[in-house]
Parts: sequence; C-alpha cells; structure tokens
Amino acid sequence: MKSKIVIKPGPFLIAILSFIIFYSTVSGSIQNYIHFAGVENEMAFAFVALLGTVLGAFVSFEKFKIKK
Repeated sequence: MKSKIVIKPGPFLIAILSFIIFYSTVSGSIQNYIHFAGVENEMAFAFVALLGTVLGAFVSFEKFKIKK
C-alpha cells in the first residue's frame, strides 16, 4: 500500500499566523500595538503563540493510505 501526505490549509494557516505573532513578540515589535503589564505576561503570550504554531503544524499534516 502506498501512502499520500495531505496538508490541510486551515490549521497550516493558523500555524503560520501564530508564528508571525510569536516572532513579533520575541523581536519586540508587537509592543507598539499591545502594552503588556510585565515581562511574565509577554513571555506567556509568546509561549502560547509558539504552542499554537507547533500544534497547528502538527495537525495540518495528514497521511492517507492508497489501495492499489
């Protein structure tokens, strides 16, 4: 049996957007738009964005078995 890997666009788009949010938080450019109360809040925000990136990338790939 052969298998085919398919990328689901919805979760993959979520992963890309989450990475953009993570990168802008780590680089500090999001401070122009969101003012965090402390460093801990900014770190938690970046962690949640990174978690969204990892989980979105993990869910976006699906493997189908092809019968021939």
